[in-house]
Amino acid sequence: MDNQIIINKLKHICFKKKKFSAQNFQEIYSRIWTKKGFTVFLEKDESAIFNEIVKEVFSDPIIHQNYSMNDVEKSVQEIISKVLKEPRKNREEKIKNEVDLFLQSLISNINDWAFIFPIENLKLSIRQLKINDVILYRFNRYRAKKYLEMVRSNLDQNKYYENKDNVKSQLINQIRKYAVFPLLNRTCAEIRVKGTQDGARQKALRKLDFALSSIKLFTHVSNLSLKSYFGLSGEIIPSNIRSILGYKSDKTEFHPRTERTGFLFPYELDKEKTKIMKKYGLNIILGIERETDKTDLETRLLNSILWYSKAYDIPVVREAKDARLKSGNSKQSEESEFFSLGDKFLKLIVALECLLIFGRENKRDNISKRSSYILTYSYNERAKIQKYLKEAYDIRSKIVHEGGYAVSQSETLKLMYYIQQVIITFIRFKNKWKIKTNEDFYQWLEKNRLQDRLKTKIK
Repeated sequence: MDNQIIINKLKHICFKKKKFSAQNFQEIYSRIWTKKGFTVFLEKDESAIFNEIVKEVFSDPIIHQNYSMNDVEKSVQEIISKVLKEPRKNREEKIKNEVDLFLQSLISNINDWAFIFPIENLKLSIRQLKINDVILYRFNRYRAKKYLEMVRSNLDQNKYYENKDNVKSQLINQIRKYAVFPLLNRTCAEIRVKGTQDGARQKALRKLDFALSSIKLFTHVSNLSLKSYFGLSGEIIPSNIRSILGYKSDKTEFHPRTERTGFLFPYELDKEKTKIMKKYGLNIILGIERETDKTDLETRLLNSILWYSKAYDIPVVREAKDARLKSGNSKQSEESEFFSLGDKFLKLIVALECLLIFGRENKRDNISKRSSYILTYSYNERAKIQKYLKEAYDIRSKIVHEGGYAVSQSETLKLMYYIQQVIITFIRFKNKWKIKTNEDFYQWLEKNRLQDRLKTKIK
């Protein structure tokens, strides 16, 4: 982070002469805020500079790791508000002082935090599961009691609540009723991190996202047929009964029906499943996630896992029993039950591209060939895999370019199985294949390509 760059950009905003205009208000001003009774209006060019300041501040590793974007934006807004209150002759000095004060406060605003998040539809048959900094467990009455004891102790030490026992009791009862008791007997994730409150919460959510993605990677694809979706509460469509009333226009027949949406069965995590996860590479990706400075190859792999997880999360909320949309006829775009499967299919292809594509390459040919190199040494089996994945990529292209192509659940689950196997096989054998960097991986893929070409010529 270059302090002088920040100061110069702040000067550009704080010394610009302008007149407030009520005409075309929304077109002229793209960022507005009020702090301590003082309102600031930034025009589009100033808003762009504001974003550059935030980006420069975020280039500092300490801020990047511990602050949220919202934290930094608020700090920059406060600096600008304070400076603009000053006479023009004092503003340059004020900018320097405020930037210095902000930099001095960086470390003092970083604290240790613990967050407890509810997980939807995940059933633990073990006491707890630790995935790096994330601990999964059942939130019981003992944990609820300990949390409320911490709250009461904090209130007892607060002078504002001195001799206000009734107020404290009311507040604790509200927290118990609306925040703590709704978590009872649910699977929760507890995560301890450093940062500002907002920055730490976002960091905790990223860690949780990866932990759940790791579990989903090693989950058998058949669980999706059972609709055993699980994830952070609020991000997964819950199980629900949908009522539909039908009747003839002449009112001679009535056909009410109900259907269940969202997940149907819980995903149960037991000791045997955790053993299988570890056998097929869980500890390897957890080791990668713990690394502070990840290589490009490690980032490539983790991104692929996250995209696979996002595909896993997409529920099929309606049954697609026919293929009328395969014509790509835009007139039939109302058949929206197909779009959740199409979205799942697209995200699966993105997961494959994250792992296997380097820059601007022919994606169709390369993901099909490179997947086959990872999955098998057999030339004939490679040919079959390549044929299948080229067809899958053609489906992806029809979804993207024609918009109306309907993909079936069986097609989607088949693709999901193949991509899961590509990712897991790569995790398990990358060290055996001596792949540590992007360059190693690319050379390994090229070596397999040349060997296949030689086999083709011999045949």
